[in-house]
Amino acid sequence: MSDNDAALKEKTRAILLELAEPERRLLSAVLRVERDHLHMKRPHGIKEALMKAVREVLK
Repeated sequence: MSDNDAALKEKTRAILLELAEPERRLLSAVLRVERDHLHMKRPHGIKEALMKAVREVLK
């Protein structure tokens, strides 16, 4: 791992640690939806799933 990769990882980690709880829940929900649709060549229904995840977090 180069110094640049290590610096990028550390910067990413710092940003993620600074997220507020709603932001953290939204990120988690979006990543879950993306992971659930990752195996699909053309992920049918991903837009609806993302919108549903956003609505749930905003409640």
